Amino acid sequence: MMNSTGKRGMGWIPDYPDFRDYTEKTEEVKSVLETIRALKSKGLPGSMDLRNWCSPVEDQGSLGSCTAHAGAGVI
Repeated sequence: MMNSTGKRGMGWIPDYPDFRDYTEKTEEVKSVLETIRALKSKGLPGSMDLRNWCSPVEDQGSLGSCTAHAGAGVI
């Protein structure tokens, strides 16, 4: 039995939906967001100081080792 996409024998198979096709305005997503009340964020501060959790800025010199400094800073 052929479905409507294959009745002419072209063999076209529709793609699976991609996550990028869904936004907060898509009906399925909108209903879920309304259900969990995620449309309005509550109690978020206007700014946050993360200096207590981050290492200070380090001079990489002419090495171009910014990725290494970032990785070491995480540890």
